[in-house]
Amino acid sequence: GKRKNVGLLLEAYRKVEQEHSNIELVISGAHPERTQYPELVEKLGLKNVSFTGYIPDEEMADFYRSGHCMVFPSEYEGFGLAPLESMACGTPVLCAKGGALMETSGDGAEYFDYDSDDLKTKIIQLYKDADLQNKLTERGLKQAEKYTWGRTADDTMKIYRSLV
Repeated sequence: GKRKNVGLLLEAYRKVEQEHSNIELVISGAHPERTQYPELVEKLGLKNVSFTGYIPDEEMADFYRSGHCMVFPSEYEGFGLAPLESMACGTPVLCAKGGALMETSGDGAEYFDYDSDDLKTKIIQLYKDADLQNKLTERGLKQAEKYTWGRTADDTMKIYRSLV
């Protein structure tokens, strides 16, 4: 839907593609044909954009690992599980400043404003800077460790015990 802010990503990618025609954009999500995004790709004249359609949960880790980075442009996200999953796979994350994303992603992500120029700059910077890629990968793995199911269960039990 609109809150996922794919339009901003496509506008930023248009600017990226003008400078780096070799960078591909792969967008995941069920039923892209039910959105305006394939039409917008055509309207913007983008050449290296593809839509995966639905990806089963058991294939998501491979999908995250296949990318140079994961861009999460959502305007509103209750928790933001996808950036954490990507971090856990060792893929650098670029995340919009907003909602609970900054809290859950912590310093494991690089953040961008809701501005296509800022997002374009961050994508190209990450593409060119191996040190930044490595730093974000390391920070992302550490951030993702904070949200393992075992740790969540332990924290939940501590809360329950404190209430008894």
